[in-house]
Amino acid sequence: MRGGRLKSAQLRSAQSRMLAVSAAVLLLAGCAASNTRGSTSSSVASSSSPTLASSVVKDAADGWTFRDKLVEYAYPSASDATLGSGDLTIAPHVADPKSCARLFHGGEVVDISGDGFAPAAIVELILGLGRTGSATRTVQADQDGKIAVTVTLPAHLPGLSFGGAIAGYLEADGDGSNSTTRMDDSMFGIGTADATCGATPSITLFVLEELLAPHVPLAGATFAVTGPGLPPLARPSKPGTFAELDTDEDGAATCPPREPAGVTCKDGDLRPVEANVTYTVTQLTAPPDLVVASPQTLTTDNGIDGPDNVGFFDDYAGASASAAAYSNESLHATATTIDTQPSH
Repeated sequence: MRGGRLKSAQLRSAQSRMLAVSAAVLLLAGCAASNTRGSTSSSVASSSSPTLASSVVKDAADGWTFRDKLVEYAYPSASDATLGSGDLTIAPHVADPKSCARLFHGGEVVDISGDGFAPAAIVELILGLGRTGSATRTVQADQDGKIAVTVTLPAHLPGLSFGGAIAGYLEADGDGSNSTTRMDDSMFGIGTADATCGATPSITLFVLEELLAPHVPLAGATFAVTGPGLPPLARPSKPGTFAELDTDEDGAATCPPREPAGVTCKDGDLRPVEANVTYTVTQLTAPPDLVVASPQTLTTDNGIDGPDNVGFFDDYAGASASAAAYSNESLHATATTIDTQPSH
């Protein structure tokens, strides 16, 4: 939702915007929601403070004004009014290595930043409180049209429930630098969790053949993963004695018929592995007509973004091929495989 110029009359209600953005946010499996950011922008108009409809319930000591419903920012209704968009970020003011950086909770001190506003514009922050109301506060952009404030989130921060997790919605509205009005918005996860955010680290891999080689099936590669918590690799290696990953014909990781005790593999993801630890992945066999690649190391994260992925490029060692074998179709298939692999 970055960029774009919209007629103000086309803007949906605050609740509709909140639900629409929520629908686009995939909350992390388990308990976390990504700190996903969307936005819409605005521009220089009057210097007066924005008018917000809805009755005020109370003013809080932490600077938020609570309202009994989701508020509607008073966007200009003129036919030439435009709405710009940008990003709004929310982050812990002080990082806690023991808690999930992607989840926020009531009473937490956070840093909020956005840009694209007119110099010194009055900007209204609107924090959705689930279906029960809103909390608002006014800040001022700097000479470059940026906002950067440290605030305490309201103690009562219910959010909205999506897919078994709780999402919060934050919006910033004011005069924009290149449009009549600017709206930045952000979705964020609400809750508490440890540093893993409820995720589990794992390792996967993929194999690619060298780019200018005849296309060959990539099934048949075998890999050993070694490191903390996993069995050592003995020579000669025997299946079932080391943590193993294999490949299918497209070069994606698959699970072997069996793993050693304490090691699990599901859908090509190997566990258990520890977070922030270095592991070695050693290729033991290569697909037919390809050469075994050198071992690689990778350092795991906490699994929030999915399995840690390592790629192997196996050189071609088969019979020399005709020029027809080096077809555009083969190159396209290889390039597509590269583009669709997650990276870490």
